[in-house]
Amino acid sequence: MSRNTDIPGGLIHETNTHVHLLRRDVLLTQAMGGPLAEQSEEHLERIYDVLDLGCGCGGWAAQMAHRYPEMTVVGVDCNETFIHCARSFASIQELENASFQVMDVTQPLPLLDASFDLVNIRLLGNTLLPEQWEPLMQECQRLLRPGGVLRITEAEWGCLGMVSAAFARLFSLTLEALAHAQPPLLSLLDRPTSLTPLLQPFLRRHGFEAVQGVAAAIDHSAGTEGHLAFASEYLLWFQNHAATMIEAHLLSREMFDVLFKQTSQEILNTFSGILYLFTAWGEKPMSAQNNVLSKVTASQEPLPVVVLDAGVAPFLEHLKQASTICV
Repeated sequence: MSRNTDIPGGLIHETNTHVHLLRRDVLLTQAMGGPLAEQSEEHLERIYDVLDLGCGCGGWAAQMAHRYPEMTVVGVDCNETFIHCARSFASIQELENASFQVMDVTQPLPLLDASFDLVNIRLLGNTLLPEQWEPLMQECQRLLRPGGVLRITEAEWGCLGMVSAAFARLFSLTLEALAHAQPPLLSLLDRPTSLTPLLQPFLRRHGFEAVQGVAAAIDHSAGTEGHLAFASEYLLWFQNHAATMIEAHLLSREMFDVLFKQTSQEILNTFSGILYLFTAWGEKPMSAQNNVLSKVTASQEPLPVVVLDAGVAPFLEHLKQASTICV
């Protein structure tokens, strides 16, 4: 991969978003010890059907399907391109127990009541608005069987040890812009800071029992295995929210371009960062009764295999041969 940083965004334009989303998923899962490392053997024996909400390009769902071939894993996301990528990835990995559907998790899902033993939510805290979490929790209660597990993983994106000055400045400005946008673009469940301590109380407040949690960390400093995957995602994040920062009068377009160019250079050489993750999970009470009528079931038609482009397929084939996706 070329590391051209002569112009802002040079690194971003030479990478594939889907490849790096997949790679990020792999690294996150590895840092956590596996797709369900925190679950006891007793819990694992009771899990047959798994739903991954906001699955993105399907990295976690694919790892689940490979590690636990006796389970059926369904991933849903509102981004149709991500779902195409997930289907291609699962096909190359020959994962017959994984399927993916285009669905919006902020809307009622066309899935049967009490049809899953585990529902997974990962890194949706920065995506959903506060008012969207309540109906989502109701959907999770509806979709889980009694005794089923809801599992939520979030990250402390602001808890980065950053040696690179330009990156630190741009990161801070982006968070400030998102937190104060109207409507707010950074929800973090209830408030725009320190999300992970809220997860366990959040689950208890929504009726889940036997709530537990576990922390993990991933070093993605310059020179580490995950560095380029995360670096590209950070740069893309800055670029996508440049207009928000400018409209909030936090900096000018000229200043953004200067900071972005400096960040693109620093992030390859002097960047130092550790991402902190926290997973909380709880069980739906065994006595819970579902009073909601069943929704229309998801289509049972075979899912099409879509190869995104010539750049993605060789990477996925390399993952299959190297078995780096399987942790």
